[in-house]
Amino acid sequence: MTTTDPIFTTTYDTGGSTGPAPETYANPERLRMPADLSDLLGGELNAPFIIDFLSAALMHEQCGRHLYRSVAGRTHNPMLKTRYAHFGDETEEHVTVLRELISAIGGDPGYVSASARATEKLDHGALEATFMLDGSLDIMTRELAMLDAVVLAETVDHANWQAIEQIGSELPEGADKEAFLEATNQVRPQEDEHLSWALNKRAQLIHLQATRPLIASMAATAESAIEWFKGLFSDEPS
Repeated sequence: MTTTDPIFTTTYDTGGSTGPAPETYANPERLRMPADLSDLLGGELNAPFIIDFLSAALMHEQCGRHLYRSVAGRTHNPMLKTRYAHFGDETEEHVTVLRELISAIGGDPGYVSASARATEKLDHGALEATFMLDGSLDIMTRELAMLDAVVLAETVDHANWQAIEQIGSELPEGADKEAFLEATNQVRPQEDEHLSWALNKRAQLIHLQATRPLIASMAATAESAIEWFKGLFSDEPS
């Protein structure tokens, strides 16, 4: 895997290009037309759509890196912090893998499709929602809100990589198919782990609150709740 510059969300200022859409203005030098992409992937599949989809998947990974940085810095639980940071590092690797895949099949990693712009808006909304309870004394609710955002992000991630794997399976033998295979072999196992962990940890937190009335009284003061939550999951591997 090659080394890339620090990860950011692709914008005009970072050199991004885009396609035509009624609500979007693009400078001519940054405009990418669907016809320019039709010959990619051997011309047998809907290459313009696939490039647009890969652009959205890349945007989701970029936004996911920001999400993990945020929740890792705000959780009060050391195990969650370690896991969020680890998944964030792997998500940054996924950004690199997707950029390399897009380049390998003749696309532009700096291209931002209309679906990528919609993805960015949705992902920013999920991250923003995790800040709405920052002033609350209810530590468990705040932590669950952050975990909810992770579950949502990883559910889309997992579905994206399933689709990428399926697209690759439809390609004829050759360099393009190998590029898809290499990318999915590297990322799919990690995405399986991310989603499984997030779903299980969310279920644990919900079950814990539903079956332990003592937790409600512990949330009466921020100090006692934080200290209790720090020790949660201490017997589990990070």
